[in-house]
Amino acid sequence: MRVHESIDDRQGVALSLNNIGTVYQATADYSLALHYYERSLAIHNATGDEVGQSLNFNNIGGVMRLQGKPEIALDFFQKSLAIEEKKENRKGQAIRWNNLGLAHHDLGNDRRAMECYLKAKKLNEEAENLLGLADNWSNIGSLYESQKDLVRAREAFQNALEMDKKVENSLSIATDLSHLGRVGEASGEKEKALDHYLRAWKVNEYIGIKDRILKDLANLVRLYEELGKPEDAERIRRIASQVQSPTK
Repeated sequence: MRVHESIDDRQGVALSLNNIGTVYQATADYSLALHYYERSLAIHNATGDEVGQSLNFNNIGGVMRLQGKPEIALDFFQKSLAIEEKKENRKGQAIRWNNLGLAHHDLGNDRRAMECYLKAKKLNEEAENLLGLADNWSNIGSLYESQKDLVRAREAFQNALEMDKKVENSLSIATDLSHLGRVGEASGEKEKALDHYLRAWKVNEYIGIKDRILKDLANLVRLYEELGKPEDAERIRRIASQVQSPTK
């Protein structure tokens, strides 16, 4: 950022501030994330950079949602969407519609949330954006799952999985498999759930994210115990212990 400041590159400074905000958001330091997003927005407002404004509005909306303020998030997502529609950016519109759906779901307005997810899905289909489509299907699945419509939830999560496989998005593949495992459990299909959790574990193990691996292993321990397989449960416990406190 200092380089951009030294040459009076205001756009570069704004982008750097936004990127710093993203880092703080990823570490759940939402106050600092908001601070940097707002500083970035101030520059974009001053320069009239609508693309930058849209990015900032969307990011601020995301932080508001994470802070449990979906009503405020909706306002920022709408402002961002208006710019994306003006620019006729289908992918950008799809992201904003998806985020609007998440905020409506937070507010308990499932009907409106589904409308937003479907608008996002249609835009991503038109743009042939498989990554965005996978996200849409995943959110649709979560909505159906919350409504106890497990048949439609499974179908949506399966669609998300197929999309993520096509774009080789390993992190989301693991998430999709975990979702399918959860639906399998809720449907009483514990063997299917076990298979999905095992596959999710293997993907997360490949990626190497400790918290996700431990979550998968906890699911496996629980299911093995429920299936009357104590030896398998104990084997997974030992693996989890090793992951938690690896020997040097």
